[in-house]
Amino acid sequence: MKHLAIDATHVAATQPTGVENYTAQVVTRATKLLLEKGVKVSWIGNAAEPPANMPAGTAYVHSPYQPLWSQTGLLRTLTTLKPDLFFEPSGLFPVLYSGKTALTVHDLAVYPYPDYFTLGQRLRLRLLHKRNAQHSSLILTPSDATKKQVQNYWGIDASRIIATLLANALPNGTPEAVAVPTEFVLYLGRVEEKKNLITLVQALAECPGTNLVIAGKDGDKAEAVHATIAALPEEARNRIHLIGYVSDAQKLWLLQNATLFVVPGLAEGSSIPLLEAMQCGRACLVAKAGPLPELGAEAVAYIDDGLNVDAWKQQIEQLITDPKRREKMASASLERSKQFSWDTTAASTVEALLRNL
Repeated sequence: MKHLAIDATHVAATQPTGVENYTAQVVTRATKLLLEKGVKVSWIGNAAEPPANMPAGTAYVHSPYQPLWSQTGLLRTLTTLKPDLFFEPSGLFPVLYSGKTALTVHDLAVYPYPDYFTLGQRLRLRLLHKRNAQHSSLILTPSDATKKQVQNYWGIDASRIIATLLANALPNGTPEAVAVPTEFVLYLGRVEEKKNLITLVQALAECPGTNLVIAGKDGDKAEAVHATIAALPEEARNRIHLIGYVSDAQKLWLLQNATLFVVPGLAEGSSIPLLEAMQCGRACLVAKAGPLPELGAEAVAYIDDGLNVDAWKQQIEQLITDPKRREKMASASLERSKQFSWDTTAASTVEALLRNL
């Protein structure tokens, strides 16, 4: 019986964002499929008890957290387990590990936009992550755009890289209303400089009467975004609403009620929030960068130069004042969203893993 071990430390994050959502959705579904095919699957986690969503039949291996765990505790665990293949969906695996590995590379924004990252992050991504990828039998990416980055920046042959597009899975249940203005532009995701939020904030400040809701917890260099907002004139500052991390029910309400959904990021590996907004039938305006055109195709509107404040201002104002165009875009978004499924992503992932077992 073939044995696959998976790093499941991000399967049950309390406040999941993109990578954690991917890990929870894909790892859980993929595990069920692998078990059905007679593969032994072990989840490696830091918690003493296995995650509640771990499929029946999965072996759970407790590997207590410690500093530099990915290079120390995880190495000891893998050395003991000796799996036929180790799958790392969300981070790093040990540099000293000599077993066969599969790795998900979510994005390589550190190369085109190094200033958005700390020195430690640049070293980690450019050295350790690169080394992991070069020694992996299989590399998964969330988009064709990221696949091309892995090829170009790391010189890895395309035959070892498989793009398994991300998907969207809106939460079930009743939406929970959020205290925001009746009409608003919505950004959903981490508050980070690398998400190009400063450009978005500056553009919204020049759109009189238009409100921006930013829903997400602070991430890397969030202070730069907060400083930009604090420096705005009072009238503009009062139209920008930072509401922090939201629950699934609140997220669903925001997506269902937003006048316009925006993704300003120039270096996304993929965009689960964009897919969720499309599934909710929202008109979407995004930067024409990375995988965003790959996801939105003809269903969304694009900003050719994502750093152009005036371009964002003009497009936002045009869409806010044109309900017929938004309605047409909303219908196209909903139809486009039907082409993405976590089950399809998981099946593609399993197919790639089985070829390397």
